Amino acid sequence: MKKVTIPLLLFFLIASPAMSQFATSKYRYARNDVQFAKQTIDFATPQIELSPGTALLGVAFGGLLSKLSASDYDGFKNRFAIYLGASVMYALSEKLFAISGLELWLHGTRFDEYDDGINFTSLAIPIMIGYMVYTNLIIMAGLQPLFVLSSKSTDGDNLNDLFNSFSLGLRFGATYFIMENLAVNLFYVLGLTDYADSGREVEAEKGRSFGFGAVFYPWRKVVR
Repeated sequence: MKKVTIPLLLFFLIASPAMSQFATSKYRYARNDVQFAKQTIDFATPQIELSPGTALLGVAFGGLLSKLSASDYDGFKNRFAIYLGASVMYALSEKLFAISGLELWLHGTRFDEYDDGINFTSLAIPIMIGYMVYTNLIIMAGLQPLFVLSSKSTDGDNLNDLFNSFSLGLRFGATYFIMENLAVNLFYVLGLTDYADSGREVEAEKGRSFGFGAVFYPWRKVVR
């Protein structure tokens, strides 16, 4: 029995340091793997910093819910539409920005009691001031001139004689940079002028539009 016990005891004395070193090494490698995994799934949004005098030029696109309103008619309903165009952002300071652009709107309204409605093709020119209230989050407000290029019924009838070719609205909203050159935005446009004069066949006073979309800014330049 002693002949067996002594060799076993010597074996464990020799093997214990090696086993301890192996376990420590294995734990260290496992911990490094965990740390590496943490690094690979870190999707923290980078903080956007624009020095004064920096201009961003990008492409804007998204969707619209638009409608007309009239004091003596409540049958105008929202119609889904799209917009696309260009956007410019200029940093007046680290937190204050001038924002403008040129957008093609394919919008309109529909009638509650009918399946048809009115389709407009317009050019919108937002002119706004933005302020960064939080990291990457900019609130903005200003005016939006809207030039109506064409007015048609859903059947394709020309309605240009029934509507004004220009309207003015108040536009306000927010934009958030999710990447250094990509932002998502929400905005609302409240019409200030009538789409159609009171003497015309169609009583259409103000326009209402809710927009949502994104702006991709591939070009950046210091212009001061």
